[in-house]
Amino acid sequence: MERKKSKVLGLSLVLTVVSFALAAFGIFVLVRYNPSNWEAVLASISLIFLILSVNLFVVSIYAAASKQASLFSMAKVFAVSDISIGILTLIYSAYDILTDDLWFMPGLIGALLIMYVIPTVVILLLADVIVYRRLKMKEDDDELSAQ
Repeated sequence: MERKKSKVLGLSLVLTVVSFALAAFGIFVLVRYNPSNWEAVLASISLIFLILSVNLFVVSIYAAASKQASLFSMAKVFAVSDISIGILTLIYSAYDILTDDLWFMPGLIGALLIMYVIPTVVILLLADVIVYRRLKMKEDDDELSAQ
């Protein structure tokens, strides 16, 4: 059991570092080279990897603190952290849109967060649902073969 926990923890830490590195690389390319007509694409890809790295970091913390870590429970933790990011982003976006009184495009940050972050969170949540169902089917197959 301890070996399985260390394997899950190692996998989540590696994925966290890789996704954060990809997000940092995307942001670096966006800031340093600023390729024309690719700004929104690079910003979206960097945002996806950044949110993914935050979710995987939460999964790594859970795997380190949990007594029984499995990929099945990690999918649940990933979904909870993803939903939390989405809810907090929506709350802040609504707050920004309703209370921002700048002279130039009030509520712009809230609108941008809704346009970019919420679809990213939904995509990651759908991917997590697919992984969760596949793990559940695999676990059910393992139980049937054990009987």
